[in-house]
Amino acid sequence: MAGVLNAHAAALQHRRPNSTPAAWAIHRLRRFHAIAAMIQLIDNLPAGTLGFSCSGQISGEDMQRLVIPQVEAALLEHERIKALVVLQPDFEGLSLEAAWDDTNLGLRHWDGFERLAVVTDLGWARQASRALALLLPYPVQQFNITEIESARRWLSEALGTVHLERQGEVITI
Repeated sequence: MAGVLNAHAAALQHRRPNSTPAAWAIHRLRRFHAIAAMIQLIDNLPAGTLGFSCSGQISGEDMQRLVIPQVEAALLEHERIKALVVLQPDFEGLSLEAAWDDTNLGLRHWDGFERLAVVTDLGWARQASRALALLLPYPVQQFNITEIESARRWLSEALGTVHLERQGEVITI
């Protein structure tokens, strides 16, 4: 039994940023605040565009407290809205309740979205958004985390905008 307890204590010690009780308390407090804010609003987006940065496990409470009221309010002001969703590297997914709330919101406002930009480097999330895009009545574009400014630009443009890039004598569309 003592061997098991010592192994457990060693494992806990290994996880601590350093061995002082104060440092451990600060580490736990930071972790608590990170867990408490799984969805954060992204500011400085054009009118009619909502942005959400997601990390950890999204709960139904997160959806009901932040996402649903934001979407409902935006749709009172705009006929259709655009959305920027950033899935951080530590994003773990949606709880069953959050998935239900998201589906319900999407079905209630099926024609309320103009387009969606998904920004993530998570392979499984990219596959899921690619599959979801087949079912949605609006364009969904994926971007890597390093391309967040490109995602913002894509959301602010009119549909059908053409981008030209010049590299020497070569112009790429």
